[in-house]
Amino acid sequence: MFDGDDGDGFRWAEAAPGPALAARLESTDVAGLGDDDLVEVIDGWDRLASWAQARQAGAIAVFAARRPP
Repeated sequence: MFDGDDGDGFRWAEAAPGPALAARLESTDVAGLGDDDLVEVIDGWDRLASWAQARQAGAIAVFAARRPP
């Protein structure tokens, strides 16, 4: 399922972190996955979390730059 194309053109390993990946991960039933597929989902959540933290850090930097020294 997760190795390459899952049948509808979505490629897990190439999915950029963002809303599309979040939606796909959220709709995935992890209970029925094998170990390899489960690791792919865990990796996807990790990429998504890293992306979100980087976006948050960027917003914090902009906010901090607006504060007087």
